[in-house]
Formats: sequence, structure tokens, C-alpha cells
Amino acid sequence: MLKYPSALASFGKIANDAKAKRIALFLDYDGTLSHIVDNPDHAFMSNAVRINL
Repeated sequence: MLKYPSALASFGKIANDAKAKRIALFLDYDGTLSHIVDNPDHAFMSNAVRINL
């Protein structure tokens, strides 16, 4: 299993699995809503950004 699989490469399966379900989409926000970091697991939204959303 890939550590970070591509959602685009699996789009057909994802769309089929999502039929008749409510889905949520979470996107990478490193550099947009958080500071850019070397490890994506360390990207966190600051309180200042969170308050302004």
C-alpha cells in the first residue's frame, strides 16, 4: 500500500464508493493556512488563522 496514494489516480473507485453517501473533502493547506514545513504531518493552522475563518 502506498503511504500517500493519489486520489486522482483512484477517482473512479472513490466516486463509486461515495454513491449515496455524504462525503467530506480535506485538502492540503501547508503554505496556505499554515506555515510551510518539511514534514506535512507538522503543518498546523495557527490560532490567528483559525479565528479569522
